[in-house]
Amino acid sequence: MNHQNLSLRAKDLAIQIVHYCRTLPRDSENYILSKQLIRSATSAAANYRAARCSRSKNEWISKICITIEEIDETNFWLDFLATINPEQKSHLNPLIIESKELTKIFMKMRITARANQNKK
Repeated sequence: MNHQNLSLRAKDLAIQIVHYCRTLPRDSENYILSKQLIRSATSAAANYRAARCSRSKNEWISKICITIEEIDETNFWLDFLATINPEQKSHLNPLIIESKELTKIFMKMRITARANQNKK
């Protein structure tokens, strides 16, 4: 998978999450949860994009680490919403699957980059 496709996948996940959050009931609880979820998903996409523009290998690794933190937080909020709203699980499952796949990809990228860095 190339970096452009991965960037589009991260952005698409963030967009899908925004659309999902728009369907939630408008109460204070869902407002807070959807705000957290949208913030982490959009941050993951933005930080991966920033990593692609990094000026050094160290900066790239740093941005990938932030991307991993944000996509992991996205996983947490998706799982949390699925737990407290079991009736929403069928809507959340595709988002959960994609966010977990992206997490694995980003983590593998970090492992590979650090291994390559240690070879030098």
